[in-house]
Amino acid sequence: MRITQGQAKEFKEGLIWADIKEFLTARLEGVRDGLEGNTKVLDLFSDIKDTMINRGRAEEIRFLLDLPNLMVENYKAFAGEEKSDG
Repeated sequence: MRITQGQAKEFKEGLIWADIKEFLTARLEGVRDGLEGNTKVLDLFSDIKDTMINRGRAEEIRFLLDLPNLMVENYKAFAGEEKSDG
């Protein structure tokens, strides 16, 4: 990683992350609404495909919402990988 552990903590607690987190949370709610309230009548294949796409979206958004925590908590591991790649 190019940032320091302190910068990662600062980002996690800052206003920029708070705004991004708010946006991602709203997107996750939209995906959930699509999964829970899908009233479209689709053929079985299209319905399964639509469900799987939305489940993938939800999983990716949840990962992004946890990314600052992962960066702070696993800083040494990430920094070590960067050095060995470089």
